[in-house]
Amino acid sequence: MSAITQYQYARFQFPTLFKFGVGSAAYQIEGGSNDDGKTDSTWDYQSRTFPQKFKNGDNADEACNAYNKITEDVRNLHALSVDFYRFSLSWCRILPTGIPCHINPAGVNYYKKLINELNKNDISAVVTLFHWDLPQSLEALGGWTNAKTIDYFVEYARICFREFGNSVKIWITIDSPNHIAQFGYGDCRHAPFMDSDGIGSYMAAHNMLIAHAKVYRMYYDEFSMQQGSVGIAIDCPWYEPYSTSQEDADAAGRMLEMYVGWIAHPIFTESGDYPLVMRERIDKNSTAQGFYTSRLPKFTIEEVNLLRGATDFFGLNHFGAFYVTHANIGLIPSNDNDTGAHYFVDQQWRQSARPMQSVLPWGMFNILRWVNEQYGRPLIFITGNGYAGPANEDEFNDTERIAYIIDYLKEVARAITQCNCDISAFTYYPFMDCFEWTDAYTIRSGLYHVNFKDPNLTRTAKRSAHVYKYVTNTHLLVPRFTDISISADRKLMEQTEPTTSKAYKID
Repeated sequence: MSAITQYQYARFQFPTLFKFGVGSAAYQIEGGSNDDGKTDSTWDYQSRTFPQKFKNGDNADEACNAYNKITEDVRNLHALSVDFYRFSLSWCRILPTGIPCHINPAGVNYYKKLINELNKNDISAVVTLFHWDLPQSLEALGGWTNAKTIDYFVEYARICFREFGNSVKIWITIDSPNHIAQFGYGDCRHAPFMDSDGIGSYMAAHNMLIAHAKVYRMYYDEFSMQQGSVGIAIDCPWYEPYSTSQEDADAAGRMLEMYVGWIAHPIFTESGDYPLVMRERIDKNSTAQGFYTSRLPKFTIEEVNLLRGATDFFGLNHFGAFYVTHANIGLIPSNDNDTGAHYFVDQQWRQSARPMQSVLPWGMFNILRWVNEQYGRPLIFITGNGYAGPANEDEFNDTERIAYIIDYLKEVARAITQCNCDISAFTYYPFMDCFEWTDAYTIRSGLYHVNFKDPNLTRTAKRSAHVYKYVTNTHLLVPRFTDISISADRKLMEQTEPTTSKAYKID
């Protein structure tokens, strides 16, 4: 055990009621891409039609084959001693046409079986309705830039509440609408690869916000007897001024308001609208660029009222931090030009396998504090945080991930004790190695190693799984592992019993 005082341990004791879980997304793990009536999502279509957009031309047709491994995967979840499993539903597995004219019984039964298996193992299901995989049939009509998708999403959500709501008590409507909008409909980094930066990106986010609010209100109008809660998960990087100049400080503040606040502000503030700085800058830039109306859509009075307070918690995804400098506005419409800021990672920072996801634990503390102060101490549910390792990382002894988990959880604990943040839960994401979107299988992020060369897609617990299980069981960080020095020297678990086998068992 490292030399650390009793007081210092106490600082990293999580509250008794604090919940720990793990997460996944349907497209990343399920496979069974055309099984039992499922149709293509945007990611299915793009990865098969344009394989050059994906590392090694890979796709998620099989992924982790979670569609056929419910019992095994829930057994592994149980071994982690997690309180909950956050997973998403595949819209096109439940509604193959994207609209409610045909409900697919096989898709519904798959998720019922998964939820029932979780419940039998005392693991709560935290269910995300939409985690990036829009039915391709709807994307062909414009996807989230088409306001009609709002109505289809509400109908899809109603079916999910009806079919699963008696067994699900926590719902997330949409995962990271700001990320989907900017990188899927803006600058072509993610499916559907729509090149409409600063135009389609704002339309998509606008429609997702209204869709979320309508689903939230519908749940309480029609399904309140289920006594669940409904929220939204927001991509929340931290933006740090590069220098002490006021210009850089202002630029970092704009990035926070115009990326995180883009989604959070209409829901969590009394205005029920976009941040004022966002409205003013985009309106002004649109005029200068020759647009007759602003590129940023306007909410009606009814929509403002619909959005204001339309959540039971702040779902916070945090996967990185950036330096920010002031930048001159370009003439080409884009989200980045509208912010008047340039963001980047410092190559001196600890790096993960994903270039834009540096390892900066203090970024977690800062974004939690900012959300707490900006939005009047909301209930925060950390819906995603995790470390991206390389494809060739040590199969079992993943020291970088262990350091990451401990360092980031320390910052969560510090936000609770020092800033009085009301944080209820933490989700390590993802549960197991999986298809990492456009990075395909070149990145490994899970607590469980998946052997993608084995036809059985064997799952094996990494040592990070042992560390995470210790935390979930004790709510401590982490007296039997090296603690203070782990970030610097990567020594780990010096006081644990030696082992001669790589196939570590959690139980």
